[in-house]
Amino acid sequence: MSAAPVVELLRRAERQEPRRPSYEASLLFEHAAMAIGHVRDRQLQRCNRRLETLFGYGPGELNQRNLQMLYPSYSDYVACGRSSGRQLERQGSCRIERLMRRRDGSLFWCQLSGQAVDVSRPSAGSVWTIEDISARKQAENALREAQAQLEQQLAEIRRRHQEDLARASRLNSMSEMAGALAHELAQPLAATLNYLHGCQLRLKQGDCTSEQLDGVISRAIQHTETAGSIVRQVHGFVRRHVPETTATDLHALIGDMLGLLDHQRRKLGVRLELLLAPAPPTVMVDALEIRQVLLNLIRNAYEAMATSPAEQRLLRIESRPLAGGRVEVTISDRGPGISPEACSQIFDAYFTTKQDGLGLGLAVCRSIIESHGGSLRVASNPEGGACFRFDLNTVMNP
Repeated sequence: MSAAPVVELLRRAERQEPRRPSYEASLLFEHAAMAIGHVRDRQLQRCNRRLETLFGYGPGELNQRNLQMLYPSYSDYVACGRSSGRQLERQGSCRIERLMRRRDGSLFWCQLSGQAVDVSRPSAGSVWTIEDISARKQAENALREAQAQLEQQLAEIRRRHQEDLARASRLNSMSEMAGALAHELAQPLAATLNYLHGCQLRLKQGDCTSEQLDGVISRAIQHTETAGSIVRQVHGFVRRHVPETTATDLHALIGDMLGLLDHQRRKLGVRLELLLAPAPPTVMVDALEIRQVLLNLIRNAYEAMATSPAEQRLLRIESRPLAGGRVEVTISDRGPGISPEACSQIFDAYFTTKQDGLGLGLAVCRSIIESHGGSLRVASNPEGGACFRFDLNTVMNP
């Protein structure tokens, strides 16, 4: 039931005898299924039994009482009075959802719907219906909590899916580099073996000094450490890991990946040009994930130049500080470049321009950079080829 019938009867009564409600209005007040009250000057002139019961008061205890007693606090009483007063003046009605206070001090959610008896005469007051909406609010809160939990679960599923994609991309990169890595391992291991065989032979012949033996063994150790370093890098690259953000030297990460891919660079005869910022930027990143981005972009650049004229094969890596404590890395090649059609899709998952590619590398790279608060972009190299740029936040010095 709305307040409209009571309001209309009150209007009639006001015209006939302003201070005395009609018999019909009294019947509607007393027998309405909804809590209803007549308010004038923030004072409850009269209310029905349903409203008294709703707030925990006995018959007649709320009549001629100020509304402040029904609000949680004086500030709530003042604020609600101002807002509802403005709405009644402008529109002749208003609807509010808010907490109200019972006689025992407990708070509960109500929907208050008011209608002015006569907009032209504010002194006539307004009629209000009040509905307990606590159950609805509880259901809404439960729904919001369920939605929040669902969003958390979906976020966790997306995170795990992204981690699986990233690892699949790393495994694919390592499988494609297997031949080059085998060559990189074979060189130091063969050198180590030669040194050790030489030591064994000299020992049998008995014509070597301890100083000579120490020098040969030291060189063998160096080559073994080189092989071990390659194995550790590959193992760290393909293993499952828990994402961990640490302060990291960005230039050191670039150096690591250039070292890992140096055999491919030498094989293709690619010249390397490093234009790095004078002060090595420290970035707060997951180092393995940024290594993956660098490895993909550098490998793609090498592969793009495989069919270019030998004198044209140049990889340029630049880093420069940006405003707001950021750093930008640019990786440029002198390959055939990327068509406009491919540029619009190049970061989409499963899109690839390679005959045997999976289409995961660049999609994963973009996701990694975006998860670090940056962006990965592609553009044409003015000198021919393609430029990939990404930016990261640096650790600001105090």
